[in-house]
Amino acid sequence: ARRDALREGHTILDIGCGTGGLTCELARRAGSSGRVIAIDPDRDRIELALGQTPASLTNIAYHQAFVEQLPFVEPQSVDFAYSNYVFHWVVDKDAALQALRRCLRPGGQIGVECCEIALAPVLEEVTALNGESGQRLLARFQSLDLAGWKAAMARHNIALEEINLLDL
Repeated sequence: ARRDALREGHTILDIGCGTGGLTCELARRAGSSGRVIAIDPDRDRIELALGQTPASLTNIAYHQAFVEQLPFVEPQSVDFAYSNYVFHWVVDKDAALQALRRCLRPGGQIGVECCEIALAPVLEEVTALNGESGQRLLARFQSLDLAGWKAAMARHNIALEEINLLDL
């Protein structure tokens, strides 16, 4: 996504909003004439985000949801979809990209920041310390390499302008 992709008046979809810190920044950039649709599958995180969002930011709607299923988002209503270190946890990336493609306006953009496959060994070591719950979490980690991202985007007719993968 280009740096000018976030503009006042835009509708922004925040994928995996977590505790809402970045969501609030997106809402400020969208301005009073724009809005942010913030989703996270974890109800506790949505509750935290709601509690931490300043009352002055009235342009945010929080939803407990998976990116693969966005029936509450109108077709072609989103200018910019943003995912900050979440997409590598999305198991069905094809379903997610299909849902995003349906939501994006013509000319809309997707910005994804995530880890490359090389992070998996680090996660294996960390989750080994957490026993069975850590192994269940690790099973959800499914990152893509450059070829994987290109193929996934092409399958859904999404133009890929730039990709930078962080390899830890």
